[in-house]
Amino acid sequence: FSLAVRDGAVYAWGSNRFGQLGDGTYLDSTTPNPVPALADGVTAVTAGSAHSLAIRNGQVYAWGSNFSGALGLG
Repeated sequence: FSLAVRDGAVYAWGSNRFGQLGDGTYLDSTTPNPVPALADGVTAVTAGSAHSLAIRNGQVYAWGSNFSGALGLG
């Protein structure tokens, strides 16, 4: 899967087996779709093998698989 930031909004596409596209589904997507909760203010994104991270207004947002604590939830 892939992530991109455009005009402060996060877009995601590709495999969504672990919810890493952030759209509330587990459906794969061949086209970039906005991540609804991150429609503005995002300055950076990064991705692991099955999770995603974004920085928005100085806060870190994480979604997808929490395998080995990847989301920082403990």
